Amino acid sequence: MAGVFGYNYLNNLKKAFADGSVTIRTYETSDGAMNDALSKRVEGYVNSRPILLAEINKRNLPFKLVGDPLVIEEVSFPFHKDEKGDKLREQFNAELAKMRADGRLKEISVKYFGEDITTAPQAH
Repeated sequence: MAGVFGYNYLNNLKKAFADGSVTIRTYETSDGAMNDALSKRVEGYVNSRPILLAEINKRNLPFKLVGDPLVIEEVSFPFHKDEKGDKLREQFNAELAKMRADGRLKEISVKYFGEDITTAPQAH
């Protein structure tokens, strides 16, 4: 299984298979890990669900996600802790809520990731 140095996903992979039941090969870059998965030098590659889905969808790769996620991580958007940041955060949250309600958020997700990543992941 391929993992990239410096990514939490590699640490999560090591924790999930601390018993040594999976051989983990480390890489300096995501491209190196992905290329070895493509050329079948490794059986798989660990990264975040959105990143993997975007790559698979964009490049029409012959991969699919399997099993349950090792961990579920939420994405956050930081704003300055001041009046301007508070106002911007409120506007951002309101627009995000509108996009979720009218289906645009799901539509964008499907366009770029090949599935709706705005909901909790399902086992593959």
